[in-house]
Amino acid sequence: HKSSGRLSLLDSYKVQSSLEQVMTAMEALVRQRNADVQLVNSYLGEVYLRIERDVPMDKGQSIVESLDQLRAQHHMLKAECQSLADVRIPELEARLLHEVGTASHAAEHGRRELDRLRQITNTAMDRLTSTEATMPALHDLSERRVAAEARREADMAHLREDLAALRED
Repeated sequence: HKSSGRLSLLDSYKVQSSLEQVMTAMEALVRQRNADVQLVNSYLGEVYLRIERDVPMDKGQSIVESLDQLRAQHHMLKAECQSLADVRIPELEARLLHEVGTASHAAEHGRRELDRLRQITNTAMDRLTSTEATMPALHDLSERRVAAEARREADMAHLREDLAALRED
């Protein structure tokens, strides 16, 4: 990955959120492994109970069967744990890395859009400031034109009256 500068608050939140998801997934795996260990321990407890109960009666024959059954269960659990370690964890890591990359890309895009919006806002503010600066002069000019137009209308009215008076004479 190339360095894209300081992380914004949103970028930091997204990275933190992704890391929390990774930690949550890892904690779930640890809990699953703990459950697997507890299951193996419970199977061992069953074996010990059977050994204590069955050894005197059948001279160890049921122990052999129980051990074979326990070996099979142990191999199944071992395969399950191996599957977790070899397949599920790397898949989870790959997915989370992809999500972090996607979030980083989205954050970069958002950062560019914010920069563009800032530029547009600054341009608009400059135009507004310029317009506000010219408003008093335009207002004054408009008032002078209205006053001049009113004087002209008044002068025209006087001229019409004078012309009407001259026509009557």
